[in-house]
Amino acid sequence: MAARSEATRESLTAGWLAAIVESSDDAIVSKTLDGVITSWNPAAERLFGYLAEEVTGRPIAILAPPERENEMPAILERIRRGDKIRHFETVRRHKDGSLIDISLTVSPIRDRRGRIVGASKIARDITERRQAEQALLESEERFRNLANTVPDVVWTAAPDGTITFVNDRWFDFCGVTPERKGRDWPEPVLYPDDRERCLEQWNRALREGTTYEIEVRNQRHDGEYRWFLVRAVPVRDAGGRITAWFGASTDIHDRKQAEERQQMLTAELSHRVKNMLTVVQVLAERSGSKATSVDECLEVFRGRLGALSTAHSALLAGDWNWVSLASLVQTVLEPYLGGTDRIRLDVRDLRLEPDMGQTLALGLHELATNAAKYGALSSPTGRVALAAHLHAGEHGEELRIVWQESGGPAVEPPAVAGFGTTMLSQAIEYQHEGRAELDWRTEGLVCRLALPLTKAASSPQARPREEDPPVS
Repeated sequence: MAARSEATRESLTAGWLAAIVESSDDAIVSKTLDGVITSWNPAAERLFGYLAEEVTGRPIAILAPPERENEMPAILERIRRGDKIRHFETVRRHKDGSLIDISLTVSPIRDRRGRIVGASKIARDITERRQAEQALLESEERFRNLANTVPDVVWTAAPDGTITFVNDRWFDFCGVTPERKGRDWPEPVLYPDDRERCLEQWNRALREGTTYEIEVRNQRHDGEYRWFLVRAVPVRDAGGRITAWFGASTDIHDRKQAEERQQMLTAELSHRVKNMLTVVQVLAERSGSKATSVDECLEVFRGRLGALSTAHSALLAGDWNWVSLASLVQTVLEPYLGGTDRIRLDVRDLRLEPDMGQTLALGLHELATNAAKYGALSSPTGRVALAAHLHAGEHGEELRIVWQESGGPAVEPPAVAGFGTTMLSQAIEYQHEGRAELDWRTEGLVCRLALPLTKAASSPQARPREEDPPVS
């Protein structure tokens, strides 16, 4: 009676197992230790394309692709040793020759005495999963390629702020290796004064899930710190949870320098316009103070404005940072040169400081105008020699300019100093810390100017080169 009951239970168990195997969505196959197929469920028929009667009694090797023929003997060897193989991902061949990505679990089959007599294999089709993984890999590769084509630093981060991707532009910029892209990035290359501010705002964005935007300085591989605009936005799922951060860091160093320079130029322009208007006002007042008629006043005023305009035009060539002495002399005296040798120039070129250029332009105009009205240039036999050179002075190098008239009418010192000579001497002495000397010789006026090079020249690079020829 007990024997029949045990047999009944075994029969029921076998029936249940058979029903489970028949209804399973996974392919379930049994085979001998020699690899001969002994059972083949309906799911195996659907997966591999063979009917049970087609494969029962045949070697399991019919499913192996040519490049994987050694896998099955190796698996059976492990089964003989009692090993169980779990979730082994491989490829098998369909009846029509196509390849199928599958996940295998292979277990030993034992008899009543515990001896291993065969193997059972459960195979699951993972083709769709592999295709999805491949599509994801291809998508990530496309993203990397796209990210590496843009000029900005492109990066992504996990919800907790851990950096998960940085494009090659970043590694090219700072010289660190891809391995250094963890939680501490980009802290190691941040400018020390920016670090606390940067991390504080980044951590606040992580906590609150808000857009992150900041301007910070990062150190380039050569040690230079450059300004970057860093911006990151959270990416959320359908439930509103942050799944990632997408960020970009744009090098704005050149733009910031241009903005700073623009601000400086605006301030400088405002300063120069105010100064120029003051100068124009003085010129207008002084031009009319001794004029006997409106026409005379206008003539004098136009001449002085022309000299001022000449100085400003010359300044444009030096971007308002300097003016060429040789060019300034040539332009101011152009109306009096007339293609003759009445004015002899011996001028070494020099980059003058802007205010010095303006003073000299007005001064040379006054000297030339007076010479044309009353001095050497008022006579056909009159001559003017203008020399400008560097000399050793008591307190360093000096620019010495000498205006010497000869051959004109006899000269007498004026009873009252005119605007031109007063302006020239006062500007040279008080504004430029130089010396001005007017010698009213009978044979012609001699004007000597001495200016410290540090006050006259725009920079140390303004010294004339030996190969520069004098203006003559």
